[in-house]
Amino acid sequence: MKEKRMKIVWKMISAVMIFWAVLSCPGEVHAQIHSGEARKIGTWWEGNGKEFSSFDDSRAFRADASYGFKLKATKETETVIVKGRQSDKLPDLELPANVKKFLWFQTKENQAGQIQVKKTNMEIYQCEPDGSKGHWEKVDLELTVTAIEKYQGREGFVAIGTDICDSAYVGIEEMTLRSRFYRAGTSTPVRLKSNITLRDIDANQYIGVKADSVKGQYVSKNTKLSYAQSDGFHIYYADYSNNYTSEDFTCAGFIFESDSFEYVFGKVRSQGPTKEDQFVGSGQNMVKFDSVDPKKYISQKEGEREETSKISSLAGTWTYQIEQPIAAEIPEAHYYKQFAFKDQIEECLRIESIKIFGDNTDVSEEFEISQKKNLVSAVLKNPKDPKFYSRGVYRMEIQVRMQIPENPSREELEALRKQWKAHGHYNTTETTISIENTAETTVDEKTSPTNQAEAIIELPEAAPDVPGMKITKTAEPYEYQAGDTVQYRVRAENVNQESGTAYFMIQDLSLPEYVKIEEDSIQVSGMEKENYTLEQKGNGWILRSKGDYELPKGRPVIISYQAKAAISANGKLADNTAKVWAGGVLEKEDHCQVYINSPKLDITKEAPEKAYQKGEMIAFQSVLTNRNEGTFMKDVKISDEIRTDGVVLIPGSLAVIADGRDITKQCSISYEKDGSGFHIQTGYCLKKGNIPVLDASSGEQASEYKKFQYADQIQLHYQTMAEKDGLEGKEIVNRIKAPAVNNVNGDKIREDDAIPSGGAEAEKSVKLKAPQLQIIKESDQNVYGVGQTGKYKLKITQQKEDLVAENLVVSDEFDQDGVVISKIRVTYNGEEITSSCKIDASETAFFVETGRNLGHGDEMEVTYQVLFQEKTKDQLKNTARVESSNTPGDQDSNIVTIQPPLLKIQKKSGQNSYKKGEKGTYELRVTQENDGAAAHGVIIEDIFEKKGVEIQEIRVKYNGKDITGQCEITEGSGGNQFKILTGKDMGKQDEIIVTYRVLFQTEETGNIKNKAYASAADAPKCQDEYTVTLEEVKPELSIEKTSEKRDYHVGEPCIYHIAVTQKKEGAKAEKVVIIDRLSSQDVKIQRETMKITGPDGTEVTKQCKISFLDGAYRIETGIDLSYGEKIKIQYQVKILPSSEGKEIVNTAQAEGKNADPATVEHDIKISSPKLVSGSGKSFGSSSPKTGDQGPGGWIAAAVIAGACLVFLLRKRYNRKK
Repeated sequence: MKEKRMKIVWKMISAVMIFWAVLSCPGEVHAQIHSGEARKIGTWWEGNGKEFSSFDDSRAFRADASYGFKLKATKETETVIVKGRQSDKLPDLELPANVKKFLWFQTKENQAGQIQVKKTNMEIYQCEPDGSKGHWEKVDLELTVTAIEKYQGREGFVAIGTDICDSAYVGIEEMTLRSRFYRAGTSTPVRLKSNITLRDIDANQYIGVKADSVKGQYVSKNTKLSYAQSDGFHIYYADYSNNYTSEDFTCAGFIFESDSFEYVFGKVRSQGPTKEDQFVGSGQNMVKFDSVDPKKYISQKEGEREETSKISSLAGTWTYQIEQPIAAEIPEAHYYKQFAFKDQIEECLRIESIKIFGDNTDVSEEFEISQKKNLVSAVLKNPKDPKFYSRGVYRMEIQVRMQIPENPSREELEALRKQWKAHGHYNTTETTISIENTAETTVDEKTSPTNQAEAIIELPEAAPDVPGMKITKTAEPYEYQAGDTVQYRVRAENVNQESGTAYFMIQDLSLPEYVKIEEDSIQVSGMEKENYTLEQKGNGWILRSKGDYELPKGRPVIISYQAKAAISANGKLADNTAKVWAGGVLEKEDHCQVYINSPKLDITKEAPEKAYQKGEMIAFQSVLTNRNEGTFMKDVKISDEIRTDGVVLIPGSLAVIADGRDITKQCSISYEKDGSGFHIQTGYCLKKGNIPVLDASSGEQASEYKKFQYADQIQLHYQTMAEKDGLEGKEIVNRIKAPAVNNVNGDKIREDDAIPSGGAEAEKSVKLKAPQLQIIKESDQNVYGVGQTGKYKLKITQQKEDLVAENLVVSDEFDQDGVVISKIRVTYNGEEITSSCKIDASETAFFVETGRNLGHGDEMEVTYQVLFQEKTKDQLKNTARVESSNTPGDQDSNIVTIQPPLLKIQKKSGQNSYKKGEKGTYELRVTQENDGAAAHGVIIEDIFEKKGVEIQEIRVKYNGKDITGQCEITEGSGGNQFKILTGKDMGKQDEIIVTYRVLFQTEETGNIKNKAYASAADAPKCQDEYTVTLEEVKPELSIEKTSEKRDYHVGEPCIYHIAVTQKKEGAKAEKVVIIDRLSSQDVKIQRETMKITGPDGTEVTKQCKISFLDGAYRIETGIDLSYGEKIKIQYQVKILPSSEGKEIVNTAQAEGKNADPATVEHDIKISSPKLVSGSGKSFGSSSPKTGDQGPGGWIAAAVIAGACLVFLLRKRYNRKK
């Protein structure tokens, strides 16, 4: 019944499938849109540009070289959709990877003629048929889908790829694609020569090609294709259904010349299109193309090259590019036998690098590159490598530069210049160097030379067509003074605007030593510091360009520096020459001169007599000269001034003489209205000796300086007279001045004593006769103390015979306070005249108008007393003066010393060293050292600098009398200091003694210093110090070791006790360490039983550092032990059977950082173990113990497994039943 139902179901399914198959299979349809009346290709087809060819080299048809190249993308190529809407999805089928990258468009969104793509900045190599005149053509490629044939209105996809024939479609019957070529960046059509081989025309596919001029069509002799022509298309049709993979009989090749290329492709089907994709691709050439001639270029930067190239300087690098295009997509049968580059580089060049590029990719590793001297060759290693033929253009790049050493010397550059000249590289003006070069390539069996490439190196010019660098050296202004800083400037430049400058040197080495370059003053502009070296050499410098640095076109190098004119340069010309030279050109130089002019005038002024009477004529004479050889003071001016009122110049007495010639009338002279002086502008330059700048053979500006008038000496003569009363005894002062004036630059000559330079002045004094006063001052002592009274006396006389000093006035004044003047008394020739004098006095000064005259032989005395009340400076000065109405006065000073009190303290101790607990005795002695001085309210202090001392039993004595009870004594809180207010004053004869005792309690040993001080209200503090030594008490350790008994049995526990004690009073043992060694390995220390107790009874085991090793231990306690303190140790050892019958000795030791070791020994005896009832062992028993692994578990598991097996077998048996 069940089988019957299944048969009915299968019958129904079969009926449905048959019905669906009928509906899904329409009647047969043949598209054949462009297949036309295609005819099977045979011998009839050959001719009129149609040839049989082959991928086989021996049977390949040869075409000329000009058609061998194809358009290719460059770095600048961009793909732009000009028309159409790109599909945002791909057809729903598996596409080849390269086809996925095409631009896809859906036909339902885009019409024929409205799908257009532009690929910009593509390039193709173009040449003549013989391969000459090769060049690259930049092209914009425009791709337009011009026709779409749909099947029964159905929609599908079309796609555009990268080459002129790359296209595809899905779901339609046929598409047509037109390629147009434009000059890049323009709308100008450009005719191109190229080729294409279409492959895989099979399985009823057809392809039609149309161009302005199809120059050749090629198929193989065994082709399976048919051919027809329709609407200008050359149509190749595969009239068979088989599908092949790139067989030669499925290919058709074309060469063409046109500004456009159009092709159509489709497939003849028996029914409508499927979802199968159709695409057109190109393959390897069926035609063999002749090789083109190589080209040689010169390139200085990427993207730019030319056959003749200007190189901006000798440091420039350039690259020779030898370029050899090869035909695109060469089949394996057409591969070359060899491919090579060769280039003989001129020996004046240095090769920097050699590289080979294929389509701008570095493929140097694929070539055998060699360089013998300057002969470069590059041979393709494997001409059968398909990678080689996948590229279109091969280029050998040789980067070169002139063969010039790094940082060449002047001599090396000159040698190179001669070499280049001998090789004929210079032009007639020697402003350029030309290097010509030709290379060659070998392609297959053809060797072809390149064109000639020429590198023209521009050289520096000092002027148009004058080789060299222009150099200018200046120093402004021309004239300087000694000590001036001369500002020098050197400018070197290349006036050739087409040339940079390399390998150049600028130097300035001829500066005289007396014009010294200032360190760090050299400044360079126009060059970065990293591009030059600057060497200071002697009194000069050399600038060298560094390495291959090239000074940019039109940029000068300016070196400015400062040089100081030394004093020795004065009166001299400073000449020097700067030089410049550069690679390839001759040296140039420029000269510069400065004049150092620092004159120094000297004036002498004389009068015949030293003293004159009123009404006498006083004659003066002045002589002006210039002290400094080789210098001059321009346009000398002179001024004369009579500086005493009442003395006048006698009119008409002035005469001016220059080098013996009277030039008074040539001078411009003006007089003061009151007759007190005159001013002269001489118009003459005052020189000394020969002026170098005037020498036409050496002075560069001699003509300018010869315009002035010069003299070596100028003299003045004139007379004066004293006309006014009351000038007796006074000086008649006459001053003449010839100031420094401006030099030729307009700068004033400096007044400088070091050179020397500048103007001059002189003064002459004569006197009119007058009385002469004398005052002498005395005191009764030279040294006084505060509170003392001094006695002073002034003695006054007139020293000139027959003359009288009138109306004497006497004064005296101290220069500081703290004194009181009293008891002023005046006598005249022994007679007291105090009461008749007018006296004005203060504590520190007085003024006495005597009203008396003093003749020769007369004498006046003034006496007075002075109380020195207060402390003053160490010295006290006062000055007495005497004045007169008709003569200059006189003065005298007196200095006395006022001494303040000066305290002194002395300290001593009964011993120099003590121990802790001892008492020391100390004594302080205080005195006042200055005579006549007293210290008021003396205070005494003493301070120990350490704690732990206690001052006791202080006693004070004043001049032997105990005054302890009268003093105010304050002790410090720590007991280590005190302060005593004695309330006593001390003179020179007084003495205070302080005694006390000190208990030393401190733990610190070493030096103990204390300082004592003494001071008073009017005396500075003084001090003394004393140091004693507190001797160290060395600690002494003891160690004790015990056990609970002396006899032990094997297996019995043994407990040890150790006690370490410090026994020295006043001492402390630092960082105690305990070591315990057991003499036998028959006992074992039980580490866990170790217990250590500190001095305070607390356990410190964990704080100690314990080390165990081979029956011993070491404990670093870190504990300090004072007197009587202990450290206790307890531990247990295990007595092993091997110790039976032995005596175990161990040694314990304690030591400290500052304590000697203490040692103790202890021994125990070991006997046989004790036998205990019931403790015997049963040997050989195998009874299991708790926790032992027995067989019970395995037995239980076996039992359970057996039960399970029986259960399963029984169940199966029951199912079978």
